[in-house]
Amino acid sequence: MCYIWRMDRADPAPVPNSNIKFFVLDTNVVLHDSACLYQFKHHDLIIPITVIEELDKFKKGKGILNCNAREFLRALDALTGDRLFNGGMKIGPRNGKISIRLEQPFHEKLITNFQGGKPDHHIINTAYLMAVEKGERSELSELAISIL
Repeated sequence: MCYIWRMDRADPAPVPNSNIKFFVLDTNVVLHDSACLYQFKHHDLIIPITVIEELDKFKKGKGILNCNAREFLRALDALTGDRLFNGGMKIGPRNGKISIRLEQPFHEKLITNFQGGKPDHHIINTAYLMAVEKGERSELSELAISIL
């Protein structure tokens, strides 16, 4: 059996929009921390549809990664239902928003190196497009990057 632990934090002071970053979640982050939705404080989370597709492949099995994939998808569904695609929604009163980004054509600066055959290429493309769209406030969150 798998469990998600969530620690509530004291109410932070309101955060100006200029201080809100957009984190693009990689599949490994979810597979190693099914409660990662709540680790990014007031920042917004973007989940590429590729990540959801990869997690779906991990649902079957008895290992911890399989369990984390199931728990994350259940938590995501319970939290959002069908509201993820229309601008996203708040994760909680002390947290940012979460949304899912559908596949988009590769940015012209990436298409030479990333032909779209690998899921990681689609995730990197989503992060790059978010950086172009949102400016310096976009980051790719991988397992190697410290979660806030």
